Parts: sequence; C-alpha cells; structure tokens
Amino acid sequence: VYVSIDKSGTLFINKLRIELQDLKGKVINLTNKNKNLVVLNADKNISHGYVISVLDVLRSIDGLKLAISTKSKD
Repeated sequence: VYVSIDKSGTLFINKLRIELQDLKGKVINLTNKNKNLVVLNADKNISHGYVISVLDVLRSIDGLKLAISTKSKD
C-alpha cells in the first residue's frame, strides 16, 4: 500500500485521493496480517508537521509495517 503526499499537500492511497480523517480506515481495509506494509512518499516541500500527522495516523494501526521512501538527488 502506498500513501503519498504531493507538493500541494494532497493525500493519496495508491494514487486515489483521500482526506486525512479517512486514512486509518482506508489503510485498515487495504491491509491484513500478510499484507501489512505501507510505504509513505512525501514531496520534499511539504511541512514536517503534516508528514508527522500522517505518520501518527499510520503508527496507530496495530501490526502495520511502515517504510518511508526517499529519492536521492541526481
């Protein structure tokens, strides 16, 4: 499952736009004990506070494994 935040602060799950208040329920519906990895991608210009808010929601889901995707500078 991929959670992304674009440069305008819009939140997506697997390229489908969602609202922050819907994030936990949507992730729970898409994951289970065998498929429990969520990868978070965020635009570098998004505020640290918003990214932490998203992380806090994701960390509140029992059994979820979380990865943060980074891109190296060319």
